[in-house]
Amino acid sequence: MEEEPAEQKQIQEVGQIQEEVEQIQEKQKQEMEEVQEKQQVQEELKQEEVEQIQEKQKQEMEEVQEKQQVQEELKQEEVEQIQEKQKQEMEEVHEKQQVQEEPKQEEVEQIKQEMEEVQEKQQVREEPMQEEKQAAEQVVRIQEEKNKEQLCDRNELSEPLDSPTAEGEASPKTKGRKATLVSQLNEWKAAYTEKHGVAPSKKDIKADPSIAPIYEEYDQLNSKKSKEPKEKKPKQVSRKKEVVKELNTWKAQFESVHGKPPTKKDLANSEIRELYQEYQQIMKAGKEAKQQQE
Repeated sequence: MEEEPAEQKQIQEVGQIQEEVEQIQEKQKQEMEEVQEKQQVQEELKQEEVEQIQEKQKQEMEEVQEKQQVQEELKQEEVEQIQEKQKQEMEEVHEKQQVQEEPKQEEVEQIKQEMEEVQEKQQVREEPMQEEKQAAEQVVRIQEEKNKEQLCDRNELSEPLDSPTAEGEASPKTKGRKATLVSQLNEWKAAYTEKHGVAPSKKDIKADPSIAPIYEEYDQLNSKKSKEPKEKKPKQVSRKKEVVKELNTWKAQFESVHGKPPTKKDLANSEIRELYQEYQQIMKAGKEAKQQQE
């Protein structure tokens, strides 16, 4: 009877030990599960962090690329603006050069016109010398004709002095009168030149009542010779001078106000635009006339 309680006691102790072992194992199992769960949670957190970091890096890369693209676009726009500005400056320089060259061309034409006037005055001064030479030749011919007439008188073949010596040729009387007029004109011109220091013009001769009738008579006798009429200067030349003078005055005023010469655009948009258009038409007509002559 005493052994049974001992066995039961042992059995109970063994049962308790088994329960404790099972509890320990259960506790270990729970601890292992908790550890696994923590590891899994940590891994998940790490994975999320990695994904977040990668996403952040991706966004940063996109932002950097966008900034680079924006900077490149801005640089391209700046380059285009600089090129456009340079183009405009070149056009303005070209227009200024063209506007500055136009008055120079006008100055050349004015000088050319003045040279033509000087040549015309020289021609007017040389005409009396040529006439004097012709008159001397006529005196020689008259003398020869007189000698012939004296021979004709001796042979009773005399001829009236005022009759023409040949068809279309002036009579000796007319030639003698012309030589007298030329001599009087040359004496007056010599006195005028000595007094004024320059040779007289036709206007000066006609303005002096003492010599004007003599010159008029000489001119009437001389008008019978065939002369090619001098070409009159077109009115367009004088108008061109007026237009150029007004344009240069306006340009000088513009430059004094704005500190720079005007461009074609300034001329076209100013109160002087109609005058500038007239100048362009005159220049165009002059070039066309020159091309037709060539």
